Amino acid sequence: MAHEAANKFAGGRRRSSRVRRIVRSAGPIVVWVVAIAAALGLAKRISHTGPMTGYAEDRTVTLVNLASGLVRDVRPRLHEEVQEGEIVARLDDTADALHLKTLEVDVKRLQSEVEAESAKLAMDAAREDTSERDLARRFMVDRESAHIQYLTQLLTDANDRALLNGAVFEFEIVRDLMDKKTASARELNRVRTDVDALRARIDENKATIARMKLAFDDADRRWHNYEKQKREPVDYSPVLTAARLAADVREREIAEVVHRIDEHVVRAPIRGQVTALYADAGDSVIAGGPLMAISPTLTSRVIAYLPESGVASVRIGERVRVLPVASATGRPRYYPGMVVSMADVVAEAPARYRRAPQWPLWGRAVVVLLDSGAGLMPGEAVTLGPEN
Repeated sequence: MAHEAANKFAGGRRRSSRVRRIVRSAGPIVVWVVAIAAALGLAKRISHTGPMTGYAEDRTVTLVNLASGLVRDVRPRLHEEVQEGEIVARLDDTADALHLKTLEVDVKRLQSEVEAESAKLAMDAAREDTSERDLARRFMVDRESAHIQYLTQLLTDANDRALLNGAVFEFEIVRDLMDKKTASARELNRVRTDVDALRARIDENKATIARMKLAFDDADRRWHNYEKQKREPVDYSPVLTAARLAADVREREIAEVVHRIDEHVVRAPIRGQVTALYADAGDSVIAGGPLMAISPTLTSRVIAYLPESGVASVRIGERVRVLPVASATGRPRYYPGMVVSMADVVAEAPARYRRAPQWPLWGRAVVVLLDSGAGLMPGEAVTLGPEN
């Protein structure tokens, strides 16, 4: 019995020794298998949530002219910085400026017509009133006659002044044309003669108006001495409506011309740098044609393309860390940001997103907004990764 127990004990020791040898030989293999599996899982997870290549948004604003015409002036040069609202180009507005002057003269003419019609209505009202009192008729007629003559002279003077404005404007045009060798001195002398004649007539009108004003004041004083009944003022508005409406139409046309003139002025919509010039002073452009391109100097938006396999790992509102690929200081600089939008469709990414030029890249566009105060150069390459 003792011999059998000894044999069993020896056999147990031999089996235990074999198990220990198997464990020693198989242990490293198991460790490697577990490590490889973990590495594969980690690689798969990294492929889904690991760093992505992105680029700072480089949206460029192209300025266009609203109307066809000739470019008169282009202020900034290539690569110059401009401020928002700064005038960057002007188109020639000579035709609209001339039209504006013509409309202004026409408005003055219509106003003179209104004054003339008012004088006529005043005369008609005065004639009707003369039948009310025989005793005061002579004084009333004298007063109204003097009034009419005075108003008529005012109308004549206003008409002469309107003609003078037109003649002066014509003189300036002819003189400019003469400087450009497209008009003769004879024509210039003719216009100058008309201007001088109108000025002389206006000087004569001043003395006549003063004389008629004194006569009107004397007749008016005598009329009020005999006037005993208060009269209601004559309402001229219904009769003068047509002339006033015509003047209003011209004033609206003036506003439209001023608006068109303002459209010939091009202003920078954003603060940035001029990155392209498509027209220069003296060029003829069509409506909607490009004038220049302005790119912002800094941007806080980053655009990347997320493969379909990683869609589940990125969510809107997720915090990310943005690392520019190049750094002027040579030290890494990180910017915190957040995913603010993700495209609903899969599209082919631009060529610069490809790992190799011959391998197309497809994915969903993701927009990351940097935290307040952070900015990147437009087009700058960055790497996106989890914030922690």
